[in-house]
Amino acid sequence: MRIRSMVMLKTEAHKVRAKTKSLIRKIHKWLGLVLGLQLLLWILGGLYMSAMPIDTVRGRDLARSSAAIAVPDTLFHVEQLLENHSLLLGDLKFLQLRPWLDRWVYEWADQNGVKLFDASTGGLLSPLSDGLVRDVANQDYTGAGRIVSANLLTELPWEVASRGQPLWQVKFDDSRGTHLYIDPDSGKVVARRNTQWRIFDILWRAHIMDYTEGEDFNNPLLIVFAATALIFTCSGLCLLCLSIKWRRRRMHSAL
Repeated sequence: MRIRSMVMLKTEAHKVRAKTKSLIRKIHKWLGLVLGLQLLLWILGGLYMSAMPIDTVRGRDLARSSAAIAVPDTLFHVEQLLENHSLLLGDLKFLQLRPWLDRWVYEWADQNGVKLFDASTGGLLSPLSDGLVRDVANQDYTGAGRIVSANLLTELPWEVASRGQPLWQVKFDDSRGTHLYIDPDSGKVVARRNTQWRIFDILWRAHIMDYTEGEDFNNPLLIVFAATALIFTCSGLCLLCLSIKWRRRRMHSAL
């Protein structure tokens, strides 16, 4: 009777172990199906982002460094600027004298935004004309492409949607699909976009699982998937340990 009871206990224990292993295997399998694509995107995104030079992604490798321009002997006086454009100018927030294209300019910022004035003549330069925008783009860009279009956009494409203001979009016909985005008031290049940047952005959104703004690294979806991936890994380790343990028992039993 005692031997029979021991055999029954061993049989029951074996059934429990088999059920446990089967349950863990099912959990591991279904988690693998759910996580497989996302894990692939994480690995692919990490590989691309680490392999692609960030200056290429941001288009800085095709951006020209600003050249030194001599300050003119005479500058238009700021008081005269205020007098000539009194109806345009609000309460000053900041005023900057800086080089721009082949001249020096005053950048005036008030509650109504930014305005650009020629520092030699006091003439208003903003909002920029099509010709000035093309001059800015050609000065900034050092690649082999040529401008194919320049458009003032009030509805921005996804690649600069977070800017939240009208921008000039200048397209070049190079192999990298370069687009420059220029502020119509300040005359500055505020964004450089190309194919490498677009791929990077898509993979980055997939990497942090924020498919809206692509900026929220602590979004709930990412946290849930990261926790699930941890469970997936732990279940795989459990299966490995149980397999090794049961294999050793079978070897001892055979001996």
